[in-house]
Amino acid sequence: MKKIVIVCFACLIVVSSVFLISGCSSSKSTNSKQTTITISAAASLTESLNKIVANFEKTYPNVLVRVNYGASGALRQQIEQGAKVDLFLPVSLKDLQTLESEKLIDPSKSEVFAKNILVLIVPKGNPLNIKGVDDLKREDVKRIAIGAVPSVPAGVYAKESMEKVGLFNELKDKFIYAKDVRQVLDYVNTSNVDAGFVYRTDAAIVKDVEIASTIPDLNHKPIEYYAAIINSSKNQDISTEFMKYLLDKDSQKILSGYGFLPPKTSSEN
Repeated sequence: MKKIVIVCFACLIVVSSVFLISGCSSSKSTNSKQTTITISAAASLTESLNKIVANFEKTYPNVLVRVNYGASGALRQQIEQGAKVDLFLPVSLKDLQTLESEKLIDPSKSEVFAKNILVLIVPKGNPLNIKGVDDLKREDVKRIAIGAVPSVPAGVYAKESMEKVGLFNELKDKFIYAKDVRQVLDYVNTSNVDAGFVYRTDAAIVKDVEIASTIPDLNHKPIEYYAAIINSSKNQDISTEFMKYLLDKDSQKILSGYGFLPPKTSSEN
């Protein structure tokens, strides 16, 4: 009887060991097939891109997508300093062209996948009754949030617009510079400033701000979102797939739902 118990116990150990080794082997095999890609994206894409990424990971279950959001200029500097990035999604042609000139991006591996509109926003209820950029000259308007120039594209577009109508120098002492467009939104949302310049898509995601006026497109360079593969990426194929996915009808529907415009309008086709 004692021998039977010992034999059974030994068999149990062997079976357990085989199961454990098999489990580890299976886990290792699964992990070895997973590919991780890193995307550096403009902060204004946060909500829409998070949804697109979630859908992409369902379509490609062996792919993990990590996204680093921030101002396009700051993200570009990180890439220049050697950050391991597969895809760059800026809202700035200048930052894209800078990386192209430095041979960090191949111009043939970039696409425009969305557009946006610049707006002037105020706290909900518009307490100072600001109806347009001319009202920003008034004495009761003391603080205006704007993205830091030149690292924040929304700030660059706002500066271009104010220069176009001859107001930038007159207003510059009122500007409160923010690290990215989302910080501008937060300043206005919390009534720490009287007004601010953000994209229309940003204004749509919070309840305590409202749009005072829309800035004409002719007053600044086109607000376009680019997708570009970094030359040093070791995941060129899957990065290319993600770029294509951004232009897929389902992804474009998500972007449209957040207020983004398609990369081409009917007049451009």
